Amino acid sequence: MTSDRYVTRIGEAKAANINMLRVWGGGIFERDEFYEACDRAGMLVWQDFLFACAAYPEEEPLLSEVEAEVRDNVVRLMSHASLIVWNGNNENIWGFDEWGWRPIIKEGVTWGLGYYLDLLPKLCAELDPDRPYYPGSPYSGTMDIAPNADEHGCKHIWDVWNDVGYEVYRDYIPRFCSEFGWQAPPSWTTLEESVHDDPLTPQSHGVFHHQKATHGNERLIRGLAGHLPVPKTMADWHFATQLNQARAIRFAVEHMRSHRAICKGAVVWQFNDCWPVTSWSALDSAGRRKPLWYAMQQAFDPRLLTIQPRRDKLAAIAVNEQTLFWRSKISGRRMKLDGTVLAEFEFWRLLCDRFEAKEFILPDDIASPDAADDEVIVVQMLDKRAFHYFVEDVDLKLPRPQFDVAVTRVDDGCEVKVTARSFLKDLCLMADRLDPSAVADSMLVSLLPGESHVFTMSTKRPISPEEIVPGAILRSANDLLSRYD
Repeated sequence: MTSDRYVTRIGEAKAANINMLRVWGGGIFERDEFYEACDRAGMLVWQDFLFACAAYPEEEPLLSEVEAEVRDNVVRLMSHASLIVWNGNNENIWGFDEWGWRPIIKEGVTWGLGYYLDLLPKLCAELDPDRPYYPGSPYSGTMDIAPNADEHGCKHIWDVWNDVGYEVYRDYIPRFCSEFGWQAPPSWTTLEESVHDDPLTPQSHGVFHHQKATHGNERLIRGLAGHLPVPKTMADWHFATQLNQARAIRFAVEHMRSHRAICKGAVVWQFNDCWPVTSWSALDSAGRRKPLWYAMQQAFDPRLLTIQPRRDKLAAIAVNEQTLFWRSKISGRRMKLDGTVLAEFEFWRLLCDRFEAKEFILPDDIASPDAADDEVIVVQMLDKRAFHYFVEDVDLKLPRPQFDVAVTRVDDGCEVKVTARSFLKDLCLMADRLDPSAVADSMLVSLLPGESHVFTMSTKRPISPEEIVPGAILRSANDLLSRYD
């Protein structure tokens, strides 16, 4: 990592509405330039001590090495305003409690607990007494409570992705979720730069080599079940799995933020990557944005409007993380996918206080569909808009995508105006497929018939409208469904 790359990555995190980066215990203490860049950017840092997913002996010579390492890095980093918490370990207390370590580690054999509950807090209290120390992630504040409990401390959610679909995120309302994630391949350009299989397929040797999670590719396909059709081409596999990753994390973050009175934070695993690999990252190893980056930007917006189930009803929930009140008319429609309005409402003053999540229960004629597979709810407050579908895409009658495209050259790039002639769900401009250095300002845009959206794309290469090919450069959930219906 160079100093410039630190600045660039932190800038990308800030642009995605991320306000805290967790430096993981399976990594390193970063160089001074990282913390300096976070100080300047106003980016908070959660710093793990370097213990992760393992048992560690507490005897010499490791004991002295640990103390020396901790003293050196606490003294080195304690002056940084961005550093807000020292964390004792990643998943080690949880591992001892729930991963079958207890029968293996005999009574009286050390495994690291003395570091987390004794040595590290003592060193932090001695060297950096004004900064919080927490024994682990996950941890519930005491050894008397299961370390990964919902109701206490911080929680990791990994049954979702590992074993079950992302809809299960709604089963959890943690106090603070310090780790959860979902996989997808890197950008198409990064994949082609690093994998040279001919033919290139999800099962080809190079693609498999660049997947390091156990049963990772199988989990990618399993995760589509109930949401999107199983893709039959490499291009569709790539887009479908990227789209599913973005939706999974957007689903989780919106759910957690809607319970703001209980859940005070969500840290996504992971932001960036160090190798061109299928992984949980939002930026791939080349720094190119995956659709997940845009989903995080939307879901972590300081002002979020989302539609969530509440007490057998549907509620529009406004979440306000700004220091100013959010006061606005709220309006909504239940519509057919062709744009026909079936029911609508307006409420002239919804007041969402500072740092509050405000519920507005939707009227029954909005929340109850006539034909669930052909309807959508759209709710709006000022410039914020939320969509709700009564069924998943595999059961939704999404039309074949129809739209018009106009391209205008502007300074440092071009504007791509898309005007929908049919309902478009999660429209994405895959800019890197036009120019490896190009970046689009937005993705995952849903449009009603007749609506337009302008994508701004940074690129030095002239782009013609003919190059904006539907189903390749402009992608949406519609074209996945229409190919396999």
